Amino acid sequence: MRSILILLLIILPVNVWSKPIVNYNGAYTVTSTVASDEYAFIGNFDGNIRVVNVKTSNIEGLLSGHSKAITAMDVDNNGKYLISASQDDIVIIWDIASKKEIKKIVKTGMGVKDVAISKDSKHIYIAFPNTVYEYETDTWINTNIFEGYKDSITSIALNSSNTFMAVGSKVGDIYITDLKEIVIQSIIHSSKEFITSLDFAKDKDILASGSYDKTARLYEISANYDKYYKLIKDFSLTEDTLRNIIINGDGSKAILASADGTVILYDINMGKVIPLYNAEDHGEVTTMYVNDNFDFVIYGKGAGFEEEHYAVIYFINKENVYRKIYSFIDSDILISQDNYISARGGYSDKIESYTHGNKDSVTSIFKKYFKPDRLQVNY
Repeated sequence: MRSILILLLIILPVNVWSKPIVNYNGAYTVTSTVASDEYAFIGNFDGNIRVVNVKTSNIEGLLSGHSKAITAMDVDNNGKYLISASQDDIVIIWDIASKKEIKKIVKTGMGVKDVAISKDSKHIYIAFPNTVYEYETDTWINTNIFEGYKDSITSIALNSSNTFMAVGSKVGDIYITDLKEIVIQSIIHSSKEFITSLDFAKDKDILASGSYDKTARLYEISANYDKYYKLIKDFSLTEDTLRNIIINGDGSKAILASADGTVILYDINMGKVIPLYNAEDHGEVTTMYVNDNFDFVIYGKGAGFEEEHYAVIYFINKENVYRKIYSFIDSDILISQDNYISARGGYSDKIESYTHGNKDSVTSIFKKYFKPDRLQVNY
């Protein structure tokens, strides 16, 4: 009996101490997110973009071309191009397959507000405070400049047929621009406050807008209407600023992210709200994006000094399946819902172990704790 007790005393501390913890001090704020069906792209305050394979949960690379915080990103429907903009006044077009830089556009002092890629991958659009520049992807020539936007542009969105562009402003107006005629067809006085987010449904010309006034609004855009638009629905579901809204292909569902820290799925037809994963902390949602198939949502959490800063990939159709990604100056750490760890980069003092109370190397962490089979996500 005595020998059994001694054995338990030896084993139990190992079981308790074997779970690693991560020292989160120094993690970067997530400033922009976007995704194709295969990859999640995480833009951080350090100017780098992390690439995560959402099917395997592997951190596959780091796109380093910016020197300041990433402010906006977009991908095309074909998963061919990624476009990124930064506070360094540089816009970069990346080839997703090779993860290489294709083109760099520098507009010193102009201040990029948003970027978008046409769904057919033929054009990119770069929004500055009062103008939007169009480039064709075959030659990277600046083919058009759209003007007439007042009160500073905040966001842009393109419909799937690349015939309309919606342009949001600081005073709550949305400009509906005809891309073929190169003319502003209508101005929607949507809100009296900052337009934070715009998104077109993939299969219909339905535009979703989010605003500082906490209200989401859905518009049908068509040349058949006198003013080119018709308000379909509006709803207020969050307690604070609506950071982002993304709608699915037919405009029947939306995912909303708020400064109050919540991310919710809203069934528009049924009027049903479904909370998605919300971490135990109360950090605000900084940015959010959903892939076209509505398989997963990726968003940033935490902006204040006392908040943890990380990204979340939440799998919408898989109950409580998620990944948390922390990005540091020389490493990235991914944690699954079961607290299994994956990592990338050179590691110094970013991972601590209860076992010895010391700083472990990534090699040591992998040997002791890492079980890659537990990170696999199968569709």
